Amino acid sequence: MPLYYLATDKRPVLNAFYSVRGFPHGYSKGGIRIASYNGLNIAFPFEEDPSFDDVWLRNVYYPYQPRRDHVVMDVGAHMGFFTLKIARKVARVIAVEPDPTNFRFLSRNVNVNKLGGKVALENLALGEKERMIFLDRDGYGFGRTKTTSAKTCVSVRMTTIDNLVDRERVDRLDIIKIDTEGNELEILRGATAALKKYKPDLLLAAYHFHCEHIHLARFLKSLRYTVSCYSIPLFLSNGTETYLHATA
Repeated sequence: MPLYYLATDKRPVLNAFYSVRGFPHGYSKGGIRIASYNGLNIAFPFEEDPSFDDVWLRNVYYPYQPRRDHVVMDVGAHMGFFTLKIARKVARVIAVEPDPTNFRFLSRNVNVNKLGGKVALENLALGEKERMIFLDRDGYGFGRTKTTSAKTCVSVRMTTIDNLVDRERVDRLDIIKIDTEGNELEILRGATAALKKYKPDLLLAAYHFHCEHIHLARFLKSLRYTVSCYSIPLFLSNGTETYLHATA
């Protein structure tokens, strides 16, 4: 896509690309994509097509094979793409998303598809300790929202996976998927007790900053996890994104 490489401001190019590209799996109305996929009705702004692609088309979490008895935690659930893909195949999903816009779409998509009985929705940020934090929403779309210590117009409560597991009365935890725009390591540090007790598998997006996968792997190996690294090709460039799959 030559225009993508030549453009100084890539947003108009991306807007045009994603407004057209999604038609094979849905229609657009008022800037909202309504995608019908595997019997699901999924609504999201067309700017979020990259995140839809990650889960449904690029299949970036392919190492995970859902089982009916699994309890899954989806951290950085965004608008529910991973949650929706697995919810009918597992016992329970705890979907955690701090951004208010993302959370509205997440709630809508879970409820419209009648998955409320299987999915617990948590409008929270996760990290290493309990505190109030702010959200930086300056990236393309809402899939690039990240936590920040700088005061912005959006604040949200942060808790830890260890505290959330207690609050949700979790008695087993089979897999945790985390994609939080570079906050993955802090979240893992707040999950030490849960990782040691339940020994869940982990799926981690690890491409947000240089050598992120190395820092994550080093931490997990200290907890006696076996870590494998895999790469997924990007659509708009010749590059790849790095993910980790870890098992206790």
